[in-house]
Amino acid sequence: MDFNTSVSFPSFNPDLEPLNNGPRWKAYLKRFQYFLISKTELKVSEIDDEIKVGILLHHVGERVALVYDTLAEKDDKYNDIVKKLTDYFEPQVNEPFERYNFSEAKQHTDESLDNYVSRLRGLARNCNFLDLEKEIMNQVIRGCLSNELRRQGLRGSLNPSEFLKFGRSIEIANSQARSIEDKNPRTEVVSSLKKKSLNNYGSNKDNVCTRCGYSHPLNKCPAFDKVCAKCQKKNHFARMCELNSNSSYRHDHGSRYNKPGRSLKQNPRRYGNVNKIEEQNSEIEEEINNSVSKDDLIDSIFAIDSIEREELPKRDIFVTNTVVKMQIDTGASINVIVKGKEKCLLGYYASKNLGIVNIIDTIGSNSYLNRLKSDFPNIFVNKLGCQKDYEIKLDIDESVTPVFQKHRRIPFSMRAKLKQIIDQGISDRVLEVAKGPTSWMLAAMLMPKKNGKHRLVVDARPANKAIKRTQHVLSTMDDLLNDINHSNDNNSMVFSKIDLKDGYHQIKLAEDSRYITTFSTDKGIFRYKRLNMGICSAPELYHHAIQTKVLYNLKNLKNIMDDILVYGKDRLDHDENLYSVLSRLESSGMTVNSEKCYFGVDEVEFFGLTFSKKDVKLTDDKIKALKNAKSPTSVGEVHSLLGLSTYCSRYIKDHSTVVEPLRRLIKKDVKWRWTQIEEKALQKLKDSVITDCLAYFNPNWKTELIVDASPVGLGCVLMQVNPMDSSDRKVIAFASKSLNDVEKKYSQIEKEGYAAVFGCEKNHLILYGRHFTIVTDNKSLEYILNSPKLKTPARIER
Repeated sequence: MDFNTSVSFPSFNPDLEPLNNGPRWKAYLKRFQYFLISKTELKVSEIDDEIKVGILLHHVGERVALVYDTLAEKDDKYNDIVKKLTDYFEPQVNEPFERYNFSEAKQHTDESLDNYVSRLRGLARNCNFLDLEKEIMNQVIRGCLSNELRRQGLRGSLNPSEFLKFGRSIEIANSQARSIEDKNPRTEVVSSLKKKSLNNYGSNKDNVCTRCGYSHPLNKCPAFDKVCAKCQKKNHFARMCELNSNSSYRHDHGSRYNKPGRSLKQNPRRYGNVNKIEEQNSEIEEEINNSVSKDDLIDSIFAIDSIEREELPKRDIFVTNTVVKMQIDTGASINVIVKGKEKCLLGYYASKNLGIVNIIDTIGSNSYLNRLKSDFPNIFVNKLGCQKDYEIKLDIDESVTPVFQKHRRIPFSMRAKLKQIIDQGISDRVLEVAKGPTSWMLAAMLMPKKNGKHRLVVDARPANKAIKRTQHVLSTMDDLLNDINHSNDNNSMVFSKIDLKDGYHQIKLAEDSRYITTFSTDKGIFRYKRLNMGICSAPELYHHAIQTKVLYNLKNLKNIMDDILVYGKDRLDHDENLYSVLSRLESSGMTVNSEKCYFGVDEVEFFGLTFSKKDVKLTDDKIKALKNAKSPTSVGEVHSLLGLSTYCSRYIKDHSTVVEPLRRLIKKDVKWRWTQIEEKALQKLKDSVITDCLAYFNPNWKTELIVDASPVGLGCVLMQVNPMDSSDRKVIAFASKSLNDVEKKYSQIEKEGYAAVFGCEKNHLILYGRHFTIVTDNKSLEYILNSPKLKTPARIER
């Protein structure tokens, strides 16, 4: 066999695209095999292994040869070498991340449908989809540029092959139509200005963008940051370029939108536009204006006339539930008086921040919620969703003896509601009929909800003894407040709250975990196909599934159970974050309860707290529940009261000291009695609730930790002071701690020192790594702590 190794064949450079080495290396090996066949005229399997190894290591390059030297073993065959190098260059595939990249792929402006589908096939290579063609069709529906193709796909009448064929026909039709339109440009007549002419004023199509030529939501122009193929400038397409004389959209002097040379980044949020008229003063006018004093000048008046037409039609418009007959705007004559022909001192944003302008709603546009429903139709549906390609498996201890609970009969008046709930559960694929013998049987009952409906509740306490609890770290309010602190740099936060519809029931339960959820009703025996409430590990499993399978790598959001709080430092940042979350929910197959969702608001309630741009406070419901609390009549009611007050303790000064008489009632071996002492403590607790707001932590302000101690408890107040104005002080949080019987025996100075330690430990997540001042009313403690040479008691030193 004659083979010339001097024949040119490219080497493989692993440093060129290190993140794409796996696919590149496979393609290189395939081309190398073609190279061997073309030069030897033999099959690859017929070529001697030693020769193939030598040719491969000769052509593959020094960089790869060095890699092989670290992996080589004696008597390696050609296939062994190929496998080792393939394992080296092909990293472990992260399937969730590959699916994320697939779901984020949108069709480019200059990309044909076939090229877009080919790109999707490449992205889906490592996604392991069960039905690849169906997933590609769904992604084309989400990411294609053609609204007509998207609507046809959402009808669900076409299979993937027919759908792509329909899309190609749309592209061909659009291309042919543009070819005809380019040969027959539109011309329209426009009357001149009374004072100044407005040359070449093009047709003004309602709601048509002069940069891309399409209608689209505000701030969603597909031409943003795109380079024109004709003039090489950004932020417009070639079909709308001013160099294109056939464009009937763009015009030379007046423009409904920004000038093409101005980047959209300079003003990313526009809520309204004012047409600008180019002034073309002659030299004579300039000479006259220069010779006259400013006080004698007359303000310029511009008049714009529309073409005379037949009487314009009128339409009935609903304004706050009132019908108003309005004439369609056609550009009727308008006089514009410009004072001194100077630029405006205040723009939209300055006027809005000063309270001069208050935007109630954008005229001519749908509400924010309706726009979201239009952009994400699959998640705003009146049905229960289901997370795709994921199921939860319960860790069940088979050594625990199964329990067969006694059947609990439902009152006759409630059985119609029970049947309705069971039928709906089967329809939503949450429940299924239990068939065959079962070792576990749980009791079920109906519980009323706040909205007047009823919920099916299963007593899972016996089953929980056999279910091993899976531990995952859940988010806390402190985590949320810290994240908002870092995002809220200009006091212009915007919030949205998303409520997942029956969150637990949107995650499948593994087949071999369903038997332990079997329960009996008067309508038969059923079991759950989805995760159900009452399972001891359900909160952690659900939270982990949402965090790691749905909302991973997304910023500015927090989810606690089935509620998701999305926020942004301004409207644009909020909208980007919200669209990312909704896109991820849609691609995951989940749905939301639009009645409980709030979008684009300045203030939102989230788990008992009300978040706004500048501060956070207790919700009115929490304040009302605490202030209207009745005197307890049992130890259990005291526990409930203390649970509520502890949740609100951030807003109650000296909480532990105030509730000390109440805490005594829940101790062991303490006989129940409600006296005047406990009643006064309850009334003081109600009076101590702060209804004002607590501020967000500002890292640029001075921080003070005010600590104090009483005979029965410790307390601290985290406060910040404006460095520019010492009188501007804001409370960040209150905290307190009850002393146990041993700690109550400390001397007062020891308690004061303990209060300082408690305050630092309680606010450790905020204070650590920052400079702050501890404020105490105990002068001797200050002397002791600031004198390192002074010998102090061991307890105070600790």
